[in-house]
Amino acid sequence: LLATSHIMTDPIKRKMPRIEIVQLGDLKTGDQIAVMGQVADLNPSLLPLMGHTDGVYFHPGIFDKEILEVIDFHGDNRANAKPKRRPILEFAAGRPQLYRVVHENCLPVETTMKMANEAAEKRSYWPGYDLITNNCETFATYLKTGIKHSAQASAALCHLLLKAASAVTAAAVVAGSASVCSFGAKG
Repeated sequence: LLATSHIMTDPIKRKMPRIEIVQLGDLKTGDQIAVMGQVADLNPSLLPLMGHTDGVYFHPGIFDKEILEVIDFHGDNRANAKPKRRPILEFAAGRPQLYRVVHENCLPVETTMKMANEAAEKRSYWPGYDLITNNCETFATYLKTGIKHSAQASAALCHLLLKAASAVTAAAVVAGSASVCSFGAKG
């Protein structure tokens, strides 16, 4: 499952995927698709990480048009999250809009589907859930491109780092102001 000659390992070649609104009839086997969800429904404690997205995230999977199913990484909780195959209607779970995730460099459709089917059949081979390094987007992106990457997790981490840097800068300015004020004071 994890070894293939088509795997791209150079992270510099990685580009952000394009997201397209699509209809079910426009999808093809091997497409990486997604539905939009609310972070609060997933885990309210993640809201501070996803403030830059207004609390919205994309849940992706790999589409199999022949049987109208999606292979995705999901579960009722992190402990039981595993690669699974499920009907497109269950995947969409009442969400009215489907999205196609378009990457610049993709594996051949046959490779994507072979890896997706193996992951769904041999669930224990796929590592356990991790919010940053092994989530639903990491899974689908790996099957589509050969690269384990989550653009959403990376963006959330960047957002968090920028907030932290801003707080540190503000604290330094306040501390600097205090020292400037005390420098001129006579005591």
